Amino acid sequence: MAGAWVRSIVCAALLACAGGGAEAASFAVRTAGAATVIAIDRDSILAKGHYRTGWTYEMFRERNPLNGARTQITGVLTLVNCRTLLVRRLKVVHYLASGATVSAIGPERAWTDSLRGSNTDLMLRAMCHGPGSEWAERRAGTVFDLYRLIWR
Repeated sequence: MAGAWVRSIVCAALLACAGGGAEAASFAVRTAGAATVIAIDRDSILAKGHYRTGWTYEMFRERNPLNGARTQITGVLTLVNCRTLLVRRLKVVHYLASGATVSAIGPERAWTDSLRGSNTDLMLRAMCHGPGSEWAERRAGTVFDLYRLIWR
């Protein structure tokens, strides 16, 4: 019974977010390290009971002496059980700052736990309980526009 209900939520999330997740208008944003910003696409959040699903993003700049500097944006279509904070990644997409897709995988078959205090944990808690005062509200046409707003 519970498995069928979760499958229906997953199907609804995939149908609602099938476009790829990079387009949105309202983001909750916060820093998560020296060269990392995490964001939640607030327009993509769907709620059913104690489950939430939506797109989350990590944007980070890498400065590698061998490969040079590059920016990567990781988008994750997340399904979270707000009672347990267990998560399933329905889709993971790695983008360059230009918007080019580097890779896409998913969905994960099993529920996983995230390290408490990690970037993933911060995003899950904000999805379930709303972003706290450490999160800023930003409007942008896409996550790539958001990136350009944050790192000019």
